[in-house]
Amino acid sequence: TEPYDSNVAPAFQASSYNFDLPENHIIGTVAGIVTASDSPFESIRYAIVSGDPLHAFGINPKSGAIFVANPANLDIGSVYQLQVGAQDSGHGRNFAPRETLVPVTVSLPNDPPEFTADPIQLGPFPATQPFSRSLAEFVTDPEDPVGFALVSGPSWISLDPAGILSGSPAYHDFGTHQLTVSADDGRGHTV
Repeated sequence: TEPYDSNVAPAFQASSYNFDLPENHIIGTVAGIVTASDSPFESIRYAIVSGDPLHAFGINPKSGAIFVANPANLDIGSVYQLQVGAQDSGHGRNFAPRETLVPVTVSLPNDPPEFTADPIQLGPFPATQPFSRSLAEFVTDPEDPVGFALVSGPSWISLDPAGILSGSPAYHDFGTHQLTVSADDGRGHTV
């Protein structure tokens, strides 16, 4: 008895794919995996059909894992429109591969925010006088807006997310105070 072949091309399991390739693109970095299904008697092979003229990407023909093959050919900030095919093993006869569009976005590197001074010297501020000072000038991050938070410090000092430090010291608050603040770029980097 011959294995039963449903005589249809493989079907991709997702209706669409869209992968984001994170920073630090080295050979073998996996952007994502496409999967297709067919008769249990068929094996499926994957291939990049088009959309990668410089061969920056490769695909594992058995698993469907799309990976970086040549990082020097990647354009940072670009979106590659890869056409990926899935072909069955062809019990009986081969059918045309099923294809799907797989956009792969090559992300810009994300550097963490950086304090330009540590420690930052502010003041003096007169007792019983409200003060306000921006900490944004002491932090750089060319890629992302930065959010601030007060980690520790006197209870009469506050820090808003835009980096505005404010407070009203009383007479008994005279002296030097140390604060710890954090800066977050919203993409996983906090200093």
